[in-house]
Amino acid sequence: MTTDLDQLLHAADPAAGIVPYDEPRIADALSRAVDDEARSEVAPMRRPRGTRVRVALAVAAAAAVLLVPVVSLSGGGAASPAAAAVLSRAASIGATDPVSRPDQWFVVTTTGFTLAMSTGVDKESPAAWSAWLVSSRRTEYVAVDGSRPSWVAETDGETARLVAGDGDRPQRTTDTWTSNLAPRDVPATWQVPSPAFLAALPRDVDALRARLYADTEGRGSSADGEVLVYVADVLRSGLVPADLRSSLYRVLETVPGVEVTTQSVSIDGATGVGIGRLEDVNGIRQEIVVDPTTGEVVAERQIAVGDVDGIPAGTVIGQTTVTRTLVDTVPTSVTSVARHDHCAVSADGGVSCT
Repeated sequence: MTTDLDQLLHAADPAAGIVPYDEPRIADALSRAVDDEARSEVAPMRRPRGTRVRVALAVAAAAAVLLVPVVSLSGGGAASPAAAAVLSRAASIGATDPVSRPDQWFVVTTTGFTLAMSTGVDKESPAAWSAWLVSSRRTEYVAVDGSRPSWVAETDGETARLVAGDGDRPQRTTDTWTSNLAPRDVPATWQVPSPAFLAALPRDVDALRARLYADTEGRGSSADGEVLVYVADVLRSGLVPADLRSSLYRVLETVPGVEVTTQSVSIDGATGVGIGRLEDVNGIRQEIVVDPTTGEVVAERQIAVGDVDGIPAGTVIGQTTVTRTLVDTVPTSVTSVARHDHCAVSADGGVSCT
């Protein structure tokens, strides 16, 4: 991890006090960022992370982060012109998926920080609470065809920073596990997708948009905001095929309030343009960072634009960077120490493990 948590928080929103850019300056900056990236041949970064059962919001180590003020460039009927331009370009790249065999494994590595909140940490003050940003590294081996149980190795708490309240530092934990259930055996969702779930999603943009709005109905702080959250969730999995990713970008072009929020982001050597949406209800800005040269998602994050439960404005409360590779076998360093959980799927689709 190339950047510690103090640096991340310091760089979270350095443009907060800058006078907002006007539309010509935004468009010009975006054009330069996209054109520069087209010449730089930056290596792509991929990957997911879907299980919110074991992990909360993720916040990855970031290098130089240059933020521009959020400026609405449209009347609210769709994404802003600047955001639509980036999304359209990413969708039109014609990216292809790596050649893989059904018997291989995707290795999806997520590096970041989780937002950990706790209450009752002080015996003399049971109502006391605290919020920490806690580092996390998770490596998941997922069968390409979804037919074999996944293997997961995770470490939390190497570093931690108190951002609100007053309480004990979360302890460092490590865990390695597998189970008796393969991805195809578990009810899939946008947050925990399986190869079959992703294959079944429509590629037609209108149909995919209708599916997203139907699945997010009644969830989140707003209908449009939750669509962006669901898109970020599934892209974070690292398993989304190139053609589906293209269609998801096309859907985001139609979502009101989606804007260019970050002119240029550099995270562990990978760079991209931030596409996001400010949620007026809770003051959280949801972003995905897209590499305009490859069309892949470099990172995904959430930023507190205003104070949230004592967490200062400008704090990155969730950010994830992901890499994905292919291997033929799961290493013995993982299989030899993994705990074997026995899991069952209940009638309502829930999964419980012992």
